[in-house]
Amino acid sequence: MGNFLSVARSCIPCGHVYGRSCLERWLHRCGDDSAKCPQCGEQFERNLITNLYAPGNLWDGCCRLQEVKAHCESELREVVARSISMVQDVEARSKSRYDKLRAEFLEKSASMVAESEKMQAEFQDNMSAETEALRAGLVQKVYEMVATWREEMATNLMRMKVQMKKMAEEDNATATDVIEFMERSFPQLSLISTLSAFAPAPAPAPAPVDSDNTRPGCNHPDELPLSLTLPGPGGAVKRRRG
Repeated sequence: MGNFLSVARSCIPCGHVYGRSCLERWLHRCGDDSAKCPQCGEQFERNLITNLYAPGNLWDGCCRLQEVKAHCESELREVVARSISMVQDVEARSKSRYDKLRAEFLEKSASMVAESEKMQAEFQDNMSAETEALRAGLVQKVYEMVATWREEMATNLMRMKVQMKKMAEEDNATATDVIEFMERSFPQLSLISTLSAFAPAPAPAPAPVDSDNTRPGCNHPDELPLSLTLPGPGGAVKRRRG
């Protein structure tokens, strides 16, 4: 290789041709970086020297190009295989993660649905229990009110019976007195006096009640008559005889 370089022809930028060894010595003498052409004096540098003839052993390594190509292809195949493996591994991990998250989501959803149904059932049970309790309390309250009303009605009826007996025994008792007494005893009956003003006149009543308050059909003097005829205002209280 050294012998070849010593006789190899080289060209510098100005176009003049010299031996490679001559140019090397000339550069070394001029400073080893740059020099001037001995013929024209144009400046040139070492890296601008162009060899006009290739060395004889230049193609010694060219037979290895196929080996390099085969090696590169082998390396490329390995890189591609590793890349495919990495992609498949990432896809597998991603799918596993996705399946896990999906399973957790479905489990959470099922749990929430079950909890919601449980809460709804408990709410309905509580509402049913409260409704039943309210109904029972209302029924009990109604029973108590009815019982109280019956007691009050029984007491008022007893008082009215005694008072009406006394009024019936008096000669000056009128239907107006009886109506006013009933209205005082039962305010709900106040409508009677309003309607009685528009009612037609009743038929003539039987004879007045005997002073001893005894008649056929009455087993006891304290027994009330079977019915009372209440004419319009100003009329007398009459008994219906049996």
